[in-house]
Amino acid sequence: MEVLESVRDNRKTIVESGHGVGKTNVAATVALWFLYNHVDSIVLTTAPTMRQVKAGLWKEIAIQWRHELGGLMTNLKLSVERDRWFAMGFTARQSADAEQSAASMQGYHAPHILVIFDEAAGVLPAFWTAAASLLTNENARFLAIGNPTSTSGKFYQNSLLPSFHKIRISCFEHPNVVHNQEIIPGAVTRQFIEDAKSEWGESTPIWDSRILGKPPDEGDDTLIRLSWVTACINKERHHAQKKKPKIMTIDVARFGQDNTVIGDIIGNNLQENIERRQGKDTNETSGRIIRKWEDAFDSKEPYDIIVIDDSGVGGGVTDKVKAHIYKGKSPTVFAFNGAAASSRPQFANLRAQAYWKLREDTRLEEIALVEFGTLTAELTNIKTIFNGKGQILIESKDEIKKRNGGRSPDLADMVMMGNWARTRGIAGIEMEKHEEPADQDTVFGDIYSENF
Repeated sequence: MEVLESVRDNRKTIVESGHGVGKTNVAATVALWFLYNHVDSIVLTTAPTMRQVKAGLWKEIAIQWRHELGGLMTNLKLSVERDRWFAMGFTARQSADAEQSAASMQGYHAPHILVIFDEAAGVLPAFWTAAASLLTNENARFLAIGNPTSTSGKFYQNSLLPSFHKIRISCFEHPNVVHNQEIIPGAVTRQFIEDAKSEWGESTPIWDSRILGKPPDEGDDTLIRLSWVTACINKERHHAQKKKPKIMTIDVARFGQDNTVIGDIIGNNLQENIERRQGKDTNETSGRIIRKWEDAFDSKEPYDIIVIDDSGVGGGVTDKVKAHIYKGKSPTVFAFNGAAASSRPQFANLRAQAYWKLREDTRLEEIALVEFGTLTAELTNIKTIFNGKGQILIESKDEIKKRNGGRSPDLADMVMMGNWARTRGIAGIEMEKHEEPADQDTVFGDIYSENF
């Protein structure tokens, strides 16, 4: 109700919310209320990806809309009177003609107009500019609603302006959490918050964003920003792209709290078939890897590369896997040793260089990620430090575990190693090549520069 009243009373409203609090449901309610209470009105809605537009806001609009309201519901359009009284949805990201699409949005005019940005943190700046051009009369309204994932960008910047009425909705404010029962099915629960506290920790960027509904507290030593990971998760996955190399990556653990993680990257897409296993000995891990590549070969979709964390207990796994590979079925088996020397003087070791490569590929959206377990929390909770020589160093697993209640970045390490193999051209396989920092002064001069 607070959001609805704000749109009624204020020309521009911005809503920062936690995860699962019903923000898309609220945006759909606002869209229908505005459309049917203002004659000859136009409602324009957008979100970063077409999947979010269709499966998010417009799915909710379709659920809430009733035939007795009148009008015609078609694909991403609800017409009360065709071409002059309607609501319409379109995507605002990952489009080859994004600038042109944003410009075309400026061509809509009506006595009453409402623009809604759902998942607003991911909407391109061009669309914010286009939306501003529509707010020329007193009856125009603008609603930006979403999960705050960054302390930069239009969503964050506008939240600081007095011209926007800002609302923040924490997960702790939701009725399911307040009353500790599922009053609204499918929404956030107290158990979800407790699980998040256990898995992510309370002093992490993802906790700030997804639970408290506030921009993440990210220091200059944060390696990978939450907004970058979110964009790579939301990245449209182009299956028609080059499908090589196909890489299996294994971060090896044995007994204890750490997990053995096995994941695949095909082309630049992290796959969803990630396996996370705890308390398994190296023989079982080796057997599982061998079975996976045998199955892939038999199905005529063989792996090109197998990357194994060769430090610690991983060395035994590497030896066993290599011993079982024979002519005709042989992928390249690469033993990744994070303590090995880097090929660039800016980095203290290979682990630092490979993690920095992952940083750049997420920043530039060169890799498509998936939402799996604690992966986002792990990627966004890694810190950089400098050694006595002024080289970039990534804090060790032990340091990360101490800082995070014993939680190890096993998933993040798996992605880091697989991404490194994807971009380095191991064993002569043709892969995408990406330049590292041009020189040492570039890195030290502005290590966190957006233009790096």
